[in-house]
Amino acid sequence: LLSSQLSFYKPTPKRYKILLEDKAFPSDHYAIESQIRLRGLDVTDSMLTIAPRQGEDTIRTEDIVSVIEREGEAMALVMLSGVQYYTGQLFDMEAITRAGHAKGCLVGFDCAHAIGNAEMQLHDWNVDFACWCSYKYVNSGAGDLAGAYIHEKHAHSVKPTLTGWWGHDLKTRFLMNNGITILVEYQSLTQTLLLEIQHICNLHTTYRQLSYDILTTIIQHAESHLTTY
Repeated sequence: LLSSQLSFYKPTPKRYKILLEDKAFPSDHYAIESQIRLRGLDVTDSMLTIAPRQGEDTIRTEDIVSVIEREGEAMALVMLSGVQYYTGQLFDMEAITRAGHAKGCLVGFDCAHAIGNAEMQLHDWNVDFACWCSYKYVNSGAGDLAGAYIHEKHAHSVKPTLTGWWGHDLKTRFLMNNGITILVEYQSLTQTLLLEIQHICNLHTTYRQLSYDILTTIIQHAESHLTTY
């Protein structure tokens, strides 16, 4: 998330605000605050949050769109969750992206609670970037690799990017001459082998479908037994 925001958050004197949901996952909130402070800006003025209407638990898509339409000229980045961790709300990423782009904003999503949990078409929705962890609904282990999505239109145009060892061309990586040849940007850290074996297995279609089946069963039981609450 920090790496993506470093590349995609480009504040200007007129366009510098970031929109996120109220009660965003603390790591997201901290990361956005860090990016704002890193640019020498005031968090109170630069961070916009949107909450559900009084008496409601989830944020209406039309309210998100309304904020973007009202504040969009001053908004550099729309940065929401794919699935809100506290309420379980699946945001309409396509509609939010469309609204953000209409006002000239870049749009990204933290999909930590959406990856492996909801069907997504990030490229088709024209999302600019997204990131996620793998230890939740992708069933990997704690500390395993994070993932990032960058729309192909930004593949070589958004700078700077954090680069590192794992993005270095394997053919020359071990020459150890400090002459870096980057093949994959944003890919910087070394994989943890044992966790990656588990990660690869769980990315197989059979395991992914099993996750969906388990989740569907849990939802069905919850709906049948908790209807009075």
